[in-house]
Amino acid sequence: MGRLTELQQEAEWRHCTADERYFLENYWNIAHPAYGRILFKLRKAQRNALLHWDNNRYSLTLKARQIG
Repeated sequence: MGRLTELQQEAEWRHCTADERYFLENYWNIAHPAYGRILFKLRKAQRNALLHWDNNRYSLTLKARQIG
């Protein structure tokens, strides 16, 4: 592995740790029965929740485990 590759991976890792939305949309996969693994696409409410959690350290969230 070359030094340039290591630097590129380090830059990508830093980008993923700084922006959760970027990480989720580019590296998080969902197992779909018909289509196999597909990339996770955040919905508007999910983006808003991430933004709220970033801006407010203490927050309570009521959520369901499985909602179709």
